[in-house]
Amino acid sequence: MRTVETAQTFLTAVEVDALVGDYLAGMGVKALAERYGIHRATVFSHLRRRNVPSRRPGLGVEEKAEAVRLARAGVSMRAIGRRMGVDRKAVRVSLVEAGLIVDDPSERPLSSQTIGAFADARYPSTSMRFRCMRYPLSSSRSRSWGRT
Repeated sequence: MRTVETAQTFLTAVEVDALVGDYLAGMGVKALAERYGIHRATVFSHLRRRNVPSRRPGLGVEEKAEAVRLARAGVSMRAIGRRMGVDRKAVRVSLVEAGLIVDDPSERPLSSQTIGAFADARYPSTSMRFRCMRYPLSSSRSRSWGRT
């Protein structure tokens, strides 16, 4: 069976120059891809080959200060992101830069999964008992379990 593939679009040097100019003028990558009939990854490839600095969506200096103020007031990262029109991860990056969030794994408290892993290593019979308690057998099966 034969499949129909999309035709590759090769941009000339003049078109790549125009693409770079449009990007530097503020046009988005998705809009550039649609305008030139290429994939977004190809837009990034052309920009990288021309050593164009990438625009990373995120928060400006004033927005970062506002995000820190809101986080200190108890607003969640998701709510801050919605209010500012950015992703939660962009807010998190700002809070890490401000020192509100510790990004060093050695300074984080142990999670319950980590503690569970230590319990499995130190007390294998105990952890097995907890596993069995999570998935209890029905009373009829538990009486005959292990017997033939």
